[in-house]
Amino acid sequence: WKYLLYWIITYPICYQAFVFIHGAFTGNYIYYFFDINALGILGVVLFVSIIFTTGIVIGSVYIFINRIRTRS
Repeated sequence: WKYLLYWIITYPICYQAFVFIHGAFTGNYIYYFFDINALGILGVVLFVSIIFTTGIVIGSVYIFINRIRTRS
């Protein structure tokens, strides 16, 4: 589970920080759902929360299936 926390939390947070910094300096956001000017802060928080939650669910299912397979 420690790998799940690392890959699902650390990498996305660093990437999102990069996207927001890049967007602040250039005015261009890589993805529309990171564009604070277009969606507002609440819209961006909603999209980021959905992406984050989806990643945790998919990662957890993957780890669960992998642990079941190694026991067999």
